Amino acid sequence: MARALFGLVIGVAVGVALGGCTGGGGGESVPPAAQAPAATASLTFQWDPVAVSDLAGYKIYRSTTAGTYGSPIATLSASTTTYQMTNLTKGVTYFFAVSAYDANGNESPFSNEQSRTIP
Repeated sequence: MARALFGLVIGVAVGVALGGCTGGGGGESVPPAAQAPAATASLTFQWDPVAVSDLAGYKIYRSTTAGTYGSPIATLSASTTTYQMTNLTKGVTYFFAVSAYDANGNESPFSNEQSRTIP
């Protein structure tokens, strides 16, 4: 199995996940600091396809610790070479890697690790 070639981060879109509203009814309300929305972002990246005849797909890995990955967060078809991650926390550094796997389930080593701190 050839080594998966991980490409360039192609875009970052930042969104905001809003928390619930309280107050206004005369009852107790949550202090303003506790009402602050949780800021999240999404990240889209792409990689170069692996040219092997028995390629079945790719596995995407994410971590907040360099070089340490658990189970893949996504398993994609061989024709997919982009992936969008959502609900990433602003201010956190994430580490990413991709592997390729074949029709027999053999998996390549991880691609070169990429990292991104979510602005």
